[in-house]
Amino acid sequence: MEVISSRNNIRITPRKMRLVAPLVKDMPLAQALVRLQFTAKDAARPIIDVMKTARADAIHNHKLDEKALIVKDVEISAGPTYRRVRPASKGKIHGLAKRTSHLKVTLESADSLTSRNNTKLRQTKTKEGLSSVAPTLRNSESEAGSAEEK
Repeated sequence: MEVISSRNNIRITPRKMRLVAPLVKDMPLAQALVRLQFTAKDAARPIIDVMKTARADAIHNHKLDEKALIVKDVEISAGPTYRRVRPASKGKIHGLAKRTSHLKVTLESADSLTSRNNTKLRQTKTKEGLSSVAPTLRNSESEAGSAEEK
């Protein structure tokens, strides 16, 4: 089961947020939160907050085990850009772009992850296993038959 939590219009640039996001992908949630707490980037704070919100949603709304939660994905996208001006010399003005970010965190239960992987493994075995097992049986039978003849 996937649990998605998001936050919009965060006043940190997407470029700075994208430096922190890959640090926690595919990690257990508790380990990811500890790693972000000791990351020396201001962009880690909103990611921690959204992860805690997603954890609360998973526990209370979806009845999932907190220890089984894994950070599946952390998506950062650009939000609206606020345009501001700054006075410059000789009566001119320079433009400033105050960029914002949208953040989406997806948590997944490790139980559903293992069941999905087992299903994929079974499908792979049935597709490849039969075709790869049959020639080896034929070869071993022919080798056994030739050994009996000698």
